[in-house]
This record gives sequence, C-alpha cells and structure tokens, in this order.
Amino acid sequence: MLKYQSPQETNLQKTTPEFHVSFNDHVDNDFNTPLKTLPPNRPYYAVGVPGYFHCQLLPEASLHIAHSSYALQWLSKVPPEVMDKGSPAWNNGKIYCAGNKKEITESYFSQFKADTDAFLKARAQELVEGGLLVVQFPGVPNSKVLPSQIGGGLNCKLLGDSLADMVKMGWRD
Repeated sequence: MLKYQSPQETNLQKTTPEFHVSFNDHVDNDFNTPLKTLPPNRPYYAVGVPGYFHCQLLPEASLHIAHSSYALQWLSKVPPEVMDKGSPAWNNGKIYCAGNKKEITESYFSQFKADTDAFLKARAQELVEGGLLVVQFPGVPNSKVLPSQIGGGLNCKLLGDSLADMVKMGWRD
C-alpha cells in the first residue's frame, strides 16, 4: 500500500490527492436528503450510486478503499422456504430469523452465505490490486445468545410484530 507523502517529505511539488466517495443505497431510497447533508466545501467528490450492494456497482479496479458499515446483516431477500407454510423451515409468517428452529436458522444462514459471497465477489471486482475492504457488521457475543434477543434483532421483532398487527387491523398502503 502506498502512503501519501506531503511535498515537504518528498521535496516535490505535489497537491493533495483527489478523493471520490460513492454512497450506495437501494434504488427506491431517497438520495437527496443524505447528499444534501454533506458539507458544501468538502475536500472530496461525492456521488450516490443506486443499486443492491450484493452486486457489482462500479467499474472493475476502480476502488482503492471500499467500506461497508452495518449493511451485510441485511439479506437480499427473505429465504422462500421460511414463508412456505408447507416447509419444515416455515417461520410462522415472520420475516426475521427468530432462531427458534434449526431449519429456520439454516435457511437464513444459507441466504446470508450466498449474499456475503456475492458481496465479496463484487467488491473483489471493483477493488484495485492491493485495495482495502473494510466491513463492519453486528454480531452476537456467543452461540447461546440468539440474534433476535439483542440489539437489532429486538428491533426486528418489534417492527415485525407491529407490521403483523397493522395487517390484522386491515392496514394497507
């Protein structure tokens, strides 16, 4: 990895390198609000890149650093078998992994593995040789604690219960 050296260190008249930051989110999400919050005199170029981060979003070998913050735990889709009433992995209509049944957990884990593999392959295409990938995502302290029992998992349960109640009450778009 190359380190940027100031002109004093190299005795050359260099300018600061230019930085290009690509923000990514789903196509349907509003890019205007987050991009409006960026400082007007920022020392970098910024762009919003719509699309699913499980797929390649940028040209090959175009990134020196890629950063994913708290996104990989979101799956590209709910595993179909957990929504199928006839499947051993039926999750009683829940769209999150409650972790109470081996088949449900295995279905979500299989989807997580496929999504993570797709994400890593896409970033491998986008990164230059020697580039850096930084990934942050939540985890659980040990295998005895279910994801549904802490942090974001509790939020998913509350949200899922609320949505289910709204459907029962006849709520629509």
